[in-house]
Amino acid sequence: MARRIKNATQNIIDNLFNNGAGSPGNMAALRATKTIDDRYAQRIWPLMMPYLSAEWIDNDYNYELQAIYQTLRLYALHQQGQSDYRGNLLMVSASKKDGGIELLEALAILRQDRDERAGVDRQVARVLAAPNLQFLMNALVRLVKILKAKKGMIKIDYAQLAQDLYSFQWGGDSLRHLRFKWGAQYYYSDALKKEDLK
Repeated sequence: MARRIKNATQNIIDNLFNNGAGSPGNMAALRATKTIDDRYAQRIWPLMMPYLSAEWIDNDYNYELQAIYQTLRLYALHQQGQSDYRGNLLMVSASKKDGGIELLEALAILRQDRDERAGVDRQVARVLAAPNLQFLMNALVRLVKILKAKKGMIKIDYAQLAQDLYSFQWGGDSLRHLRFKWGAQYYYSDALKKEDLK
């Protein structure tokens, strides 16, 4: 299932970027809405629905839709104000194959700046302790904004992030494994740097 979520997210972001669907109005609608059933989110439905599984749509407001929509929100926030020389949207990234890295790996790069470390550490601690998706999204929105402001356009693997948000919602072992993965991505690179300094 998680692979299908990753692929659907990749396809939707590709559609936003390549087919002109990533117009400023569509991206603004993504940034302004917190849920897929918000009336302003209706603008995005035609761009999303062709890539969603029928079972996801038939099951009301489920984990799959939540994961994909929330990832698209983060993508739109990261993309805001970015353009290439043609005035078209500059794709931040949708996947590893596009040169993207996972979000917590990108934040580990930001963590190397001693002036930013304490603030980013606090936000990442909130991510790792998040009790629910709403709390998690509030922390991730803040982190994406910090990352964008401080490190410009580091490419993020948003397709993988959608898969992670899906896993987060299951709780239990799935959530414990995800928290460990994110913690390792964020803190382990710092451990490697300390080893290099010895």
